[in-house]
Amino acid sequence: MIKIMYSIALLAGISFFTLKAADFTCASPADWNKSAELRKTASGKMQIKLAGRIISVKKCTFEPGKIYNITGAVRAAANSAPGNILLGLRLYDRAGAYIPMYCIFYVEGSDTEILEAAEPTDKTIVVKDASKWSTAAHMMLALDTKPDRSDLPNRNILALAPSKIEKADGKWLIHFRKPIGTVLSPGTKIREHYSAGEFYIGIGSDKKPIIKNNSRIWLRHGVAQAELLIHASPSRKGEKMLLEIDNFSISAQK
Repeated sequence: MIKIMYSIALLAGISFFTLKAADFTCASPADWNKSAELRKTASGKMQIKLAGRIISVKKCTFEPGKIYNITGAVRAAANSAPGNILLGLRLYDRAGAYIPMYCIFYVEGSDTEILEAAEPTDKTIVVKDASKWSTAAHMMLALDTKPDRSDLPNRNILALAPSKIEKADGKWLIHFRKPIGTVLSPGTKIREHYSAGEFYIGIGSDKKPIIKNNSRIWLRHGVAQAELLIHASPSRKGEKMLLEIDNFSISAQK
């Protein structure tokens, strides 16, 4: 599951078009990129054998300042192979550039600044405050940040996870597992980010369906468009899960 959550997959060779959120629906096999593998059941649900992901052909556009909700469901059929299911959004900015989650998924309260110059070979930086920073394995370092988050999505990211954080003589030292690989000047604003690939909004399994009933989507800074995605991760290698997909829709609150 962790590998799925933190992986970033590139999708090529598919043509996309964009709809406003009020018009966004996935109600037929043609609305998904693997339409040839989807079939309609007698009950009107879509069914697919899946290991990996299926992504909407349409992109949904989000307007600034509006609140959006999603409705729909995905579940494993009674005779499905066991495994886990993820429901998510593949995010884009207004220009249509892909936004990995690590560009916008920050650690709250981790904004700080460099106090002493650091060289590319250094494994330690000295900062004003690192009290909210984490030493978890899947972390990243964002540069040239702004406290008001107006830098997001921030694509100036270093794949650096702290190994140790300590305070000495009124300063904070952040130690990394490898050299920082760049010059950091005093006054440079930085922030800690989580190393995540996609924006997952639902987690299920062969025993637990994912059901969204007018559920709010908590969008982050800089997100203007998105594709809907479903990821199936069978428990046993070589198998596929049999999924049933209800109609999905995304709409703005009135």
